[in-house]
Amino acid sequence: MTKSPSNQNVIIVDGDTIAYRVAAGLGSTGPVKKGMTIIDNIYEHLIERYDTRVGVTYLTGTKNFRRTIPVPKVDKAGVYSTQDYKGNRKDTIPPEFLPHLRKYMIDTFEAVVVDYVEADDALGISHTIVSDLGLTPVIVTNDKDLNQIPGLHFNWVKREEFDISSENATLFFYEQLLTGDLTDNLPGLPGIGKARAKKLLDSPNFDIVKMYEDVYKDRWGGSYLATCQLTSILRN
Repeated sequence: MTKSPSNQNVIIVDGDTIAYRVAAGLGSTGPVKKGMTIIDNIYEHLIERYDTRVGVTYLTGTKNFRRTIPVPKVDKAGVYSTQDYKGNRKDTIPPEFLPHLRKYMIDTFEAVVVDYVEADDALGISHTIVSDLGLTPVIVTNDKDLNQIPGLHFNWVKREEFDISSENATLFFYEQLLTGDLTDNLPGLPGIGKARAKKLLDSPNFDIVKMYEDVYKDRWGGSYLATCQLTSILRN
């Protein structure tokens, strides 16, 4: 990457979303070769669109620091409890050909498997490094969580490119602290959906810390810290 010209695009690919979605589309019959061809076509489009072969793909490994952090929760009655990060996925059976496609991405596109963090975090860290080198990072994913990262994004499913400002990236992070993320078993604050969250974020009196104090009472500090750790994508 450091030998690339200063205007070089660098594609930073969320391999988890590609491998999982393509494998899910194959069902239990395959053939796996069809999935490999779909993945080839995705990369060919990226190379052509951004006129570069400079980039990196990340896949999440078996270990994840977030799984060691209890997810705080308060129900509408004010009762405090904890639950497991992504605990709602325990009984989910992964697509049959997912391991085959992950291996194909490792062997063919040199995808990097990261442990202790998630692929999202590796994308965030790489984005910072690439930006510091004076290059142009392009986040490739269809995962909304990556909207915490400002800059150029490409949704490989919709084939849509968009830019996220630093302000909107920060607002999206606060929105997740308010609403949670049910796909990851993160409840957020009780009674706050996206519509109410947007109204709160537009208010000049918005105070996320006070809101956590009001909900979690004497447990607010640890609950706020845990929720930030579980929600935020690492950048350094």
